[in-house]
Amino acid sequence: MVVTFDTNVLLSATLWDGSVAQKLLYDLIRQNIKIYSSLEILNEYQKVLRRDFDFSDEEVVEIMEKVLAFLTLVKPKDNKV
Repeated sequence: MVVTFDTNVLLSATLWDGSVAQKLLYDLIRQNIKIYSSLEILNEYQKVLRRDFDFSDEEVVEIMEKVLAFLTLVKPKDNKV
């Protein structure tokens, strides 16, 4: 199974206790299933944390440390033909 978390799923999984996304995250971690994301997604995630949720830079760093503990970073292929 391959699981990729985009910005919206990351936000829901990390900011709202008891959300469906958070329950999914916990289940995947318990089952040792790798969760993938990209630098582009994480950059957008950080931007939204600051812009829409008013987190400080220090708070974003703390959140990112936790997020990076369960994510595997990948570099998407450029599928231009």
